[in-house]
Amino acid sequence: MPDERIVQQVNGILSMNNVKFGTDASDGTFLVPQGSAGVFIKFVDWRESTLVGLQATVLSQVDGTGERTQKILNALNEKNRVAMFGCFYFEPDDGCVVLDYHLLGDHLQADELMNALGAIASTADAVDEELREAIGSGVRAIDVWQAAVAEAGGIGDNPVVAA
Repeated sequence: MPDERIVQQVNGILSMNNVKFGTDASDGTFLVPQGSAGVFIKFVDWRESTLVGLQATVLSQVDGTGERTQKILNALNEKNRVAMFGCFYFEPDDGCVVLDYHLLGDHLQADELMNALGAIASTADAVDEELREAIGSGVRAIDVWQAAVAEAGGIGDNPVVAA
């Protein structure tokens, strides 16, 4: 089980930096929206430590059937070649392209988290449309969220709140 102290520390860092975020109390994750993307902050046990995972779903509903899989993997390989932070990968079972990055949580510093969060969020926001065009499939995170909000009548369960 992830160290609760680290979860609370991340909450405090986001709040002190006036970052708008949503929370999911059921699994202890945070969602930080930025532009057309958003970063989920998750906590993972690793050996004797807790990792702080930053994951942005760059595209959802990606059709990875047939020859399209190779096209997707080639596009993501090119993104990984030039990315300064994080790793792009394709999750075929979910039809998602994800940008993933992990930090050691035991000695986490505020600047380290904020810089990583900014890098992952801005990268995901910048490449979603470019990747969708390159692979010919997929829906941006913001489009998925807006459709879900509209379907729910404009009210979500976990609104984004100003810290």
